[in-house]
Order: sequence, then C-alpha cells, then structure tokens
Amino acid sequence: MLAFVVRRVLLAVPVMIMVATFVFLIMQLGTSDPAAVLAGDLATDAQIVAIRERYGFDQPVWVQLFKWFALLAQGDLGTSIYTQMPVTRLIGQRLEATVALAVYAMVVAILLAVPLGTIAAWKAGSWIDRAVMIFAVSAFSFPVFLISYTLILVFALELGLFPVQGYQPLARGIGPFLEYLTLPAISLGLAFAALLARMTRASVLDMLRQDFVRTARAKGLRTWRVLVHHALRNAAVPIVTVIGLGLAALISGVVITETVFAIPGIGRLTVDGILTRDYPVVQGVVLFFSFVYVLLNLAIDVIYAVVDPRIRY
Repeated sequence: MLAFVVRRVLLAVPVMIMVATFVFLIMQLGTSDPAAVLAGDLATDAQIVAIRERYGFDQPVWVQLFKWFALLAQGDLGTSIYTQMPVTRLIGQRLEATVALAVYAMVVAILLAVPLGTIAAWKAGSWIDRAVMIFAVSAFSFPVFLISYTLILVFALELGLFPVQGYQPLARGIGPFLEYLTLPAISLGLAFAALLARMTRASVLDMLRQDFVRTARAKGLRTWRVLVHHALRNAAVPIVTVIGLGLAALISGVVITETVFAIPGIGRLTVDGILTRDYPVVQGVVLFFSFVYVLLNLAIDVIYAVVDPRIRY
C-alpha cells in the first residue's frame, strides 16, 4: 500500500507540471495586455511600458515561465498584480467559504441520493423507481443558476426563511453559518445528487441480482439488512468513486453558485482574476484546484482497499 501511494504521488508531479505550463501559456495567449488593464484607460504609453517592465511582462515567455516555476519550487504562487498580496494568502482567506460550500453540498447530495437510489433499486420498475429517475433527470438537466434563483425567489424573497446573499464564517456561530450556506448548498448539491442517485441505483440493482443477496433473502434476513449490509456495502466502490470525483468537481465548480449568492470564495476570486487579467491569481487558483483534484483521486484509491477488502495494491 505504501509503495502504491508513493508511486501515485510521483506520477502526480509531471501532471502538475503539465497543468501549470498549460495554464501559463493560455494566459499568455490572451489578447488583452495586463499592463494596459492595470494602468487604466487614461494611462500614457510610457506608464504602460513602465508597468510592463516592473512586472516582467516585457520578457520572453520562456523566461517568465522559468521564473514562475522557480517560485513554485519554493511554495510561492506569486503576488497578485492588483492587491499586491501573495496568492497563497488570497486563497487562504477564501478557502473556508469554498470548502464549506462544497462539503455542505456534498452532504446534501449524499443524504438525498444514496437513500433514493437504494430505494429505487429495491423497487425497480415501480412508480417509486420512475419517480426517482424523473427527479434525477430533471435535477441534472436544470442549470445551477436557474435552481439558485428559484430557491432565492421561493425561500428567501417569498417565505423569508433564508438570506438572499452573503456568507458568515463559522467563527461567528453555527447558526448564521448554516443559514447563509443552506440555499447555495442545496442548489449546488441537487445536480450532483441526481448523478449520484442514478449511480447508486445501478450499482445496488446489480448487487441485488447476485447469488449472495438471494442467499441472504432466503435465510430470512430483514429487507433493510439485505439492502444496507449486503447490496449497498458491496456496491460502494463505484459510489465512492463518484462521491470523491464529485467533491473535487464541486470544489472547482462553485464559481456560478458563489457568484449568484455573493459568497467570497475561491470561485469569485477566479472570476475577478480573469476579468482583471491578474495572471498570478488565475494561475495559482487553477494550480491549487489541480492539486486538490490529484489528492482526492489518491484518497479514493486508498479508500477502495478499505471499503472493498477484495482490492489489494
């Protein structure tokens, strides 16, 4: 197991290098000049040139890339052009909101999708199964922003149960924290719950057709025990895979939700960095998301052996 983990970590290094290089080149191929954007509309050519020299934008691309990799080797993601703050500090300031939203949305999705998918598999072909599948298709088809605005209209504006926008950190109390995150978490988690419910149904339904499940039923075990301890447990590997990849996708895909609900997370930081051509911020955030994605994939592979004893590395 240790050798497997070390091997996966070593394989992740070239992946991260390729991602960093690709993001850097994409930003360099942009049509707008970050020096001109930073200088403003009333800046003179001399001022733009001075800014370009100050931040090294006048140097060849390969020189800028080499300097950036030198900073990355020291754990430095660079300094924001606009705020003059380290990118690592900017990410750290907004990390709580993004992680909290992604984890809350994942909890909502799991609590909703796993029971629904299991029941749908148990009642395959019935009206319950069809109702769950209709929900799954509908929730997956609607865009996140439409679900978000609908929840805001109904539960915030009409019923007044939740605030419209904003965020309260956990340090200010669990009540305000959950109050501001509930609607964003539901809107973000519904689409993933639809996918997870379909995967759960397919996996559990396949297990229910196996001989060991038939044997358990023949022994007279209770239905819930057959479903949970036999079918669902042995169907856990693909479900865990979807959950792990889904968490990575939620963390990196909160841009729309954070924008709609005005949550000061990493998604908003990414949008602001793109609009202002803040190269270090965009590059640092994308590299951070890639690192999280690689770590979660590694964690999923390790969990496999715990969930399913048949798997050995």
